[in-house]
Amino acid sequence: MQRLIYIIILIFIKIQITHAQQFPLFTNYVVNAFGFNPAVIAIQKKVEMRGIYRSQWLGVEGRPQTSMMSLTGRLKKVPLAIGGVFFNDVQGTMKKNGVMGMLAYNQKIDDRTSLSVGFSGGYNKVNLRDDVFVQHEPDGVINGAQLGMWIPDLSGGVYFHQEDGLFAGISVPQLYRKKLFFDPSVRRVSTTQIVRQYHGIIGYRLKMSEMMSLEPSAMIKVSPNVSPQYDVSLRAIFNKKFWVGGSFRSEDAVTAMLGIDMDKFMLAYSYDVTTSQLRNSSAGSHEVVFALRFGNDKCKDQDKDGVCDKDDKCPTEPGTKETDGCPLPKPEEKKDCPDKDRDGVCDNEDKCPDLPGPKDNKGCPTNDRDGDGIRDDIDKCPDIPGNLKNEGCPLSDRDKDGILDDVDPCPDIAGTLENMGCPPANDRDKDGTPDKDDPCPDVAGPKENKGCPQDGDRDKDGVPDSVDACPNTAGTKENNGCPDVSQDERDIITLTIQNLYFDSDKSIIRPASYKNLNNLALLLKRKKDWKIRIEGHADSRGNKEHNILLSQNRAEAVKNYLVSRGIAPNLVLTEYFGDSRPATTEKDKSGFQMNRRVEIEFVFD
Repeated sequence: MQRLIYIIILIFIKIQITHAQQFPLFTNYVVNAFGFNPAVIAIQKKVEMRGIYRSQWLGVEGRPQTSMMSLTGRLKKVPLAIGGVFFNDVQGTMKKNGVMGMLAYNQKIDDRTSLSVGFSGGYNKVNLRDDVFVQHEPDGVINGAQLGMWIPDLSGGVYFHQEDGLFAGISVPQLYRKKLFFDPSVRRVSTTQIVRQYHGIIGYRLKMSEMMSLEPSAMIKVSPNVSPQYDVSLRAIFNKKFWVGGSFRSEDAVTAMLGIDMDKFMLAYSYDVTTSQLRNSSAGSHEVVFALRFGNDKCKDQDKDGVCDKDDKCPTEPGTKETDGCPLPKPEEKKDCPDKDRDGVCDNEDKCPDLPGPKDNKGCPTNDRDGDGIRDDIDKCPDIPGNLKNEGCPLSDRDKDGILDDVDPCPDIAGTLENMGCPPANDRDKDGTPDKDDPCPDVAGPKENKGCPQDGDRDKDGVPDSVDACPNTAGTKENNGCPDVSQDERDIITLTIQNLYFDSDKSIIRPASYKNLNNLALLLKRKKDWKIRIEGHADSRGNKEHNILLSQNRAEAVKNYLVSRGIAPNLVLTEYFGDSRPATTEKDKSGFQMNRRVEIEFVFD
């Protein structure tokens, strides 16, 4: 038995010399990258506790089993991350356990990209397993193996990371090359020194759709005098939370893996099918990884004004929460009137004297004072709840008959409720067809033609062309032959316009506009004969010729986008007016932004 143990110890020493590594490497190397590259912990956003367990080559006696626990996190006031790891690795009759500390520095390159440098250091203890019994004999190697040997470890690495993009890293475990022996009397310097390994990883997350990404990656491990070993993996990631995938490890295994990664929790599993010479004895390998995360993410705030960029209307200029992250307007140089909120609007003209706001909003913050769902900056009646179709003002009743104009077919002639707001006239055109059944109540026609003159009906909507206000677009008789546009359909146009502004001197559509343009395209696909008119506009900066061309490019950019979504070009009309039709005459940043716009309206002919 002693001789067998002696042989095993020598084999283990040889393995350590040839394959020395900071930690055993895992199949899920992308989610366990810090196990071989300490720089990775610098990109973590929260404090994280992680556990890993791997049982390799099931069915093989003395198979490797590895477990690891870690705690890592970033410091608040400096771009540093720290962490600690405890691991236990059993191979045959030998085991190795240890503890490591990690320190990493992160340098931001831009909003999405960073470069990290990290180091780890600690001690590993190598000895016989506790359940292996060896009868005492004066054998220095066996006695030394029972007591174990402490091996210092120092590793370093660099890691490049691009959010939802490229990631790559290089690391070198065992920077400190310890001489490995259990008995000084048989120490052999030339054959028992741990050699370094070199690890490299590269991958890219490729966005396929809003719900799915593909992430190919590869890792290579290089040691002197040993053939390089490489892993190649592919993960499909759904909704940035769930993934399935597979990998191939040279001369070792093919793998299936899946996982879930939530804000506070991560769980991953992989199963290896052995392809090496052990495949006839091994039932494969299992690996489980879990992580718990603590703390809250800090939102991105470029100008450090306490308003997150996603809610900040001026993300690069410090402002206040009351002004949606924008700077307070500068007060006029010579102003004798009281101005409590210092927004440049005198208190006697300021509808919100205690809250700073722009002049074009009468000194109030840009919000919705009357609570009608329409922003104050586009609400023509900002203090009186109204209707979107009436530009924020209450619906009127011009004929004072108690029926609002939007549902009154005779809005300028007082009528009765029983007659839906029209006068109680039975047959105004005296053609024998009652007005309630006559689509042409003011033009006489035969009963066979429902009271309308006998002529054509090009759009086949039942309303003759002579009285059809929209003879080429199918509509309803209640709307004089024009389509009835629902409130939801009007809202699609309104929301598209409200979110369709352009950067200065640019005709590129902002990504924030895509959602509403897509909804408009879906509507036009359903209404195959509806047309829209797109009007391009510019602010007053620049000469007239340049502004005309710029407004044309903006209108054409919106048309091209809708055509790319399947809308026929002949259904999209374009006009452009340069700076001749401003939405506001204010010459400040807010006013210029409101004029860099595109207007859209339905066209029925």
